[in-house]
Amino acid sequence: MKRITLILLICILSLGTAGQAMAHMTTETEEHLIKDPALEEGLKLILNIPVDQSLTSADLKPLRVVDLSNAGIQDLSGLEHATNLTHLRLYGNEITDLTPLKQLTQLREIDVRNNYVTSIQPLAALHQLGRLYISNNSIQSIEAVRKFHRLHTLHASGNQISSLEALKELHSLKWIELANNEIKDLTPLAEHTQLEQLNVANNQISALDVLTDLPNTLRELNVAGNQIASITPLSHMTQLRTLDISSNHIQQLSSLAALTDLTELNAESNHIYDLEPLRELTQLNSLKLSNNRIWDLTPISDLSFTLGNGLGPDNISASTTLATGVQETVTDTEPAGLTVHNNYLDVSNGSHTMHLLNQMNVREQKRTPQGRFQRLIEGSSTAYVGDRAYVLDSVPFIDEGRTYVPLRFVSEQLNARVNWDNDTQEATITQEGKTIQWGVGNKQVTVNGEITMNDAPLLMREGIAYVPIRFISEQLHATVGYIARSKTILIFENKPQYEKFTISSP
Repeated sequence: MKRITLILLICILSLGTAGQAMAHMTTETEEHLIKDPALEEGLKLILNIPVDQSLTSADLKPLRVVDLSNAGIQDLSGLEHATNLTHLRLYGNEITDLTPLKQLTQLREIDVRNNYVTSIQPLAALHQLGRLYISNNSIQSIEAVRKFHRLHTLHASGNQISSLEALKELHSLKWIELANNEIKDLTPLAEHTQLEQLNVANNQISALDVLTDLPNTLRELNVAGNQIASITPLSHMTQLRTLDISSNHIQQLSSLAALTDLTELNAESNHIYDLEPLRELTQLNSLKLSNNRIWDLTPISDLSFTLGNGLGPDNISASTTLATGVQETVTDTEPAGLTVHNNYLDVSNGSHTMHLLNQMNVREQKRTPQGRFQRLIEGSSTAYVGDRAYVLDSVPFIDEGRTYVPLRFVSEQLNARVNWDNDTQEATITQEGKTIQWGVGNKQVTVNGEITMNDAPLLMREGIAYVPIRFISEQLHATVGYIARSKTILIFENKPQYEKFTISSP
């Protein structure tokens, strides 16, 4: 009997010791549940738990929303126990690894913008996500989102993303931000029929053809800083309110003529010269046109631009690019409704341009230098250099689809010298170290001693030499525009790369 009692006592003591050890191990584990001090401190604050008390997995279960932005968090270990989380906002921390989030399948929103994340693959099983914010990290692939069929908002700007293939079947997407990546092809967005906002600024996109077949749902579009030459695919998007096409290779705005509900248009740093398509866009309250080839503001003269701060027309500021939202110049005032710096406008006192700017409630405070241009009209003997009129001895004409202009007038207005050899019927044009020799009826041209072929010859009519306008202008560092409705030829003397300007007082 004593023996049995002794055995029972030993068993009880053993169980007690084991229980204490287990309890000690559990306590030890719970005490180190959250490894990152900043994360632990933030979670305790959210849960209203004293600083000196350890967090347990049970404490994390009730969490639904965690917002710990700019908290200095580096490690998310332990957060995997918050299995009921629906919204997680960790903007502006120092996080590199999202692995602790991979089992949090209740999450509807994740914001890890401005961290050091290199991969979102740990999120691949979070199929309930509706909003994903991963901008300004070091992410190369968004393959993990392929099955996020509820995703309606994706912000992934400022990464190294090159392919959008993972977005192909995500037809719920309404808002996509992918600026400052390495994207070339928008084809995966072809069937995104609910898109309302799209930002693909500062990528490597050369064509917008994929937008042609999209329904008329877009309200905000930003394609600034790409390599786009044509905006024809936008012609049906009459719901657009905000459009940024700045810093591309666009010449024509004709596709915008029907977009009469536009309120903001940034078309800076392109090759635009004709504003006629904007004539009916009377809702515009912000129009950025700096650094183009604009020579006439008449088509937009019925618009009125008034600053929102009530400072009046004497305050005009530098523009703010819609691509980044960051103002590029120094100013103490709000951005002006209209910017037209660095074009081909006459901004001298009393000029027609200055009259129109005052009429539109805008005054250029800093008269930045404007480029020189020529204006000739097919069949007309009147030509213009800036606003000054000249009478020509001969008139421009078209021959076999090529526009011809008087050689001497155009060349001399581009600061070139022309010598004519009657015996050889050859013109010699010199400009800044370049020598062009060209004989009548010849498509073969000698430029600095090297022979090149043009698709149209030099012509002689009634003793006057004529040249194909595009070839000679490009040889003399100029570019050409043409306005078909008025048969007007525009020759723009190329300007040095435009430097950013600051606003000075009158």
